[in-house]
Amino acid sequence: MHFHGLPQRLLGSRARMAVLTALLKSPRTTWTGRELARETRISPSQVMAALRTFEDEGICHERRVGRASEWSLARGSFLVKKLASIARLDEEAQRRLSSSLNRVLRGSGALEAYIFGSVAAGREEARSDVDL
Repeated sequence: MHFHGLPQRLLGSRARMAVLTALLKSPRTTWTGRELARETRISPSQVMAALRTFEDEGICHERRVGRASEWSLARGSFLVKKLASIARLDEEAQRRLSSSLNRVLRGSGALEAYIFGSVAAGREEARSDVDL
């Protein structure tokens, strides 16, 4: 386990973030590398590199089953406990957006509101507006 530069080592690539998020969202699931690749839409080689990094840091375990490997989250790891909230960041941001919109729309006379555009499609940029 490293003691310096952990955030960059663990979170420094889209592939590692995707694999870590999948592991954290399903903490009791056992995965093969191919299953994680399908789930995250990341190449199997990048998934395996991420898993090896996480294994080195004590975030996941590998279990050999014949010639295959199964991977699971090391739920007792202090890093897993610290990183668990990452898996809920999108949900929390969306919940806050919904709450803000409800506050703004309350009393406006609107019966329904729909989000469309880049936010609805999941392709927003940091400065994107919210199309209603």
